[in-house]
Amino acid sequence: MTYKNKSFIFLPYKTDKNLSEMKSFLDTSGFCKSVDEGSKSKSKRYLFNYVADRIDYGTETEKQISNSICIIRKADETLKKTANDAVEKIKEKKKIDKTDFAIDDILLFCFNTSICILCFKIVFDNTDYDSITNQLYRLKTYNAGEYKGLLGKTAKAVLEKSFGEENPFKPFTTTSDREQRANVFTYFESEKFTDEKALNKCLFRLSHCYKDEFVYSEDSGDKCRIYKNNENCHWAITSECTACVAYPEVKYVSKFFHNSFEKGYMLLFVLMLNQKYTLYRFQSEVSERTFQNTEEEIKAIKNLQKRFYKFEKDYNFKTVSATSQYQNIYDMLYSENRIDMLIDDVREPLNALNTILVEESRELNEENEKQTTRALAVISLFAVFSALIDMWGILEKWSYPPSGEVIGVLIRYVVFTILTVAVVLGSMIVFKRGKVFRQIREVFRKKKDKNDN
Repeated sequence: MTYKNKSFIFLPYKTDKNLSEMKSFLDTSGFCKSVDEGSKSKSKRYLFNYVADRIDYGTETEKQISNSICIIRKADETLKKTANDAVEKIKEKKKIDKTDFAIDDILLFCFNTSICILCFKIVFDNTDYDSITNQLYRLKTYNAGEYKGLLGKTAKAVLEKSFGEENPFKPFTTTSDREQRANVFTYFESEKFTDEKALNKCLFRLSHCYKDEFVYSEDSGDKCRIYKNNENCHWAITSECTACVAYPEVKYVSKFFHNSFEKGYMLLFVLMLNQKYTLYRFQSEVSERTFQNTEEEIKAIKNLQKRFYKFEKDYNFKTVSATSQYQNIYDMLYSENRIDMLIDDVREPLNALNTILVEESRELNEENEKQTTRALAVISLFAVFSALIDMWGILEKWSYPPSGEVIGVLIRYVVFTILTVAVVLGSMIVFKRGKVFRQIREVFRKKKDKNDN
């Protein structure tokens, strides 16, 4: 029996183009072919079964919604030939002889989160899992910033061939000046394992892609999460790699599961990767924010919050399917990659920044109100004295001469005394008013905060 062993290796990129611009750009490139073109199985619909259940399939709305969330393209034959030629040149230059794989397909996933994922589908002629893991170890290690490593240089050749100098994709790095490891999704067919220990060793090595120098031990602290879908399909999941060992002698595996792995499960893996890399990017943007209460900073934080809420609405979800097999695999992918923790690492600093800015804004407003109150008090005093002088002139005209000189002077001084007392009382009220008003407002604010909590 011929075994179909394959791996999907994913390299993340970022871009400044939105999906509408990206679609137009890809239409004239080597990635102009849709994944569903000429195919009876709509693999893209698998993706949207998980992303948006509001789609009415077969309508114009489906196209509009799907294109606003994700674009999936595949490389043409020229690009695939470019990739395989690049691999052969690198192998010859580096004198790498222990490889028996070929690049069977290249996929490009572009999401509305500025994250794009380049996927290489690798097929192996070898049926020995130790040999496959050795090759995967070499393939998954790369330096995205400098396109080093076998796969990194191959990706560079593919992107240059497709886009030339107008390449819109920038390497997405999560480390600085260090080698990175790509995510790997592997399907391995073999004869049925009769020894559970031998099966667990196979799952361990495929889910870590270690070199054969690594000595396997059942008590190794670097364990994988094992899930047995049924007696013919066994999964192993880590934060970097996921592997499935299947027995093709069973009709269910050879006829149905083999296709489901690529058309369904692999897309779940891509959705998880989009969440992970998008959250990494949010973390970087949050760390760049300052605590300065400036108009530019407030605007930047509000924009960041808006984009984060949109990401949670469109892409971050925990229930993906009513089918237990899909849901269970997704739950383990979500857990092993610690998506919940990554979300908290973004949400908590954003909330803290927002709280700090709100508090600083409140303190600034209070200080402005105090200054305004003092200014109003001074203005009020000048207004009162002005009115006092005007009143004094009126009194002089009114009390002299008909009332007599003595009576007129007496009236003037009595009225002057009353007005002086009024000025003093008015000044005290003006100064007191601002303080009382602030105290009343503070009471209502605390009461409102208590009700919100």
